[in-house]
Amino acid sequence: MWKNNMKKIFVSALLLISSMCIFTACDDDRDSNPTIQEPETFVLNTPAYAASEIDLASSKKINFTCSQPEFGYTAAVTYQLQLSLSNSFTLSVDEAEEEEVPDYAVVDETYTSCIIACDASLFSKAVMQLGQWEEDDVPALQPITVRLVANVDKYSVASNTVDMNVIPYYVELKDALPQLWFFVGNGGVGNWDNSTDILIPMSLVKDFAYDKKTGEGEFTYTGYFDADQFKVVSTPGAWAPMLGLEAEGENGTVKYRPIEKADDPASWKPTAAGYYTFTLNTTGGPANAKAELKAYEGTPKEFTTWEFVGDFDGWGNDPVVLTKNTFNPHIWYGEVTLETDGDAKFRQSDWSDECGGDTFPYGLKTSSNIPVKAGTYKIVFNDIDRCYYFFTKE
Repeated sequence: MWKNNMKKIFVSALLLISSMCIFTACDDDRDSNPTIQEPETFVLNTPAYAASEIDLASSKKINFTCSQPEFGYTAAVTYQLQLSLSNSFTLSVDEAEEEEVPDYAVVDETYTSCIIACDASLFSKAVMQLGQWEEDDVPALQPITVRLVANVDKYSVASNTVDMNVIPYYVELKDALPQLWFFVGNGGVGNWDNSTDILIPMSLVKDFAYDKKTGEGEFTYTGYFDADQFKVVSTPGAWAPMLGLEAEGENGTVKYRPIEKADDPASWKPTAAGYYTFTLNTTGGPANAKAELKAYEGTPKEFTTWEFVGDFDGWGNDPVVLTKNTFNPHIWYGEVTLETDGDAKFRQSDWSDECGGDTFPYGLKTSSNIPVKAGTYKIVFNDIDRCYYFFTKE
């Protein structure tokens, strides 16, 4: 870590919200239809710590407050932070083509309140996206400019800017993982318990090139569905972002719910219980998603057990015996702690069937061993699609 003679002030002690959020509201409109205003800006308050040297490596949250833009009515506003090293906001990292030099980055997190607690690791990643430093070339101190953008429907407005000084650290920039979508509802998982204990994620599509920045793309899932309602969400435990339909049925126009304050979409609902293949394409963003539910022809083979083995247990000396999902007999769960990196596979105990892979933490079956990394994980394995997932346990 970089050392210097300047006094480092740890953000965990400093980033206290110094003022309550300033709310603005229009006077009651006597007409039934209020006039929608389009403000040119709004206020991002200057934090009390802004003049300090903020050590990003030791920070968990970067806190901000703002006023709500005056849209003339009570609007469901979502906010995003933008960072610049040059106090210029003309070309973002996400928009820049090859050989173009972006001048600002967007923190990969949204907020629905004007009291904002930004994840410091995501903030640091945005700084690194702009700096593009080598590991031994990170500056000891970096001035940055921050602004906030408020979004309502298709309208956006930017706040004033705030100058800060941060002590950055090296962040390895990787392509985004595929943005998984998970089933919720009686028709998809047997109930509406939206928790991490009953994860049934959609599967990856072989050879599909997922968006390197957002992870969006094409997903599929073949499995059992009841003749009942289901939807998909991108974050287990949360009810937005969510995808459903404009009107309930087997198929139709997909409706996107970006935040929980937005209207709840209708559900998919198979006409009869059975095995279906559900495909979803979010290329271009979930607001443009398309989906199809189609009856599956054939009967998937059922297994009584699956095991997870590898270098960690001497390839079968103490296998992780997976547990079958009670709703869909082709989804299997397990938990494992891997002390070191190594190779692993899923198998039948007699090796009559097995599943390896080339990628981690998500992947599809290949003849290779899965290159697992040290850590503690919840495993999810789909024995039809032969897609596997390792979700880090906190």
